[in-house]
Amino acid sequence: MSVDLTYLESWFVRQCDGDWEHEYGIRIETTDNPGWTIEVDLLGSDLEGRLLSRRKLEPAVDRWVWVWSDGQRFNAACDASSLNVALQQFRVFAEGRAPATFGGDSG
Repeated sequence: MSVDLTYLESWFVRQCDGDWEHEYGIRIETTDNPGWTIEVDLLGSDLEGRLLSRRKLEPAVDRWVWVWSDGQRFNAACDASSLNVALQQFRVFAEGRAPATFGGDSG
């Protein structure tokens, strides 16, 4: 299992207080382009209010990841081969570090 998926699991467990998990959560889904989307609810969590302007990362040729947060939800969308990069960007966001820069980074 990737370190970043393990981090997401741990973050989720820390938010579960008997209430949060009944109203909020995490969604990871496939898309038909093909790719992935990740939505992490931030309301009521230790990351509520944390913002991230929309940015595109290009970790390799023909690979892309979009990440952003409006303070209520962290969002990521990526190509079919970049799910781990998107999960890594949630960890970077949650730890308050600067987002990764790859060729083609714009933000």
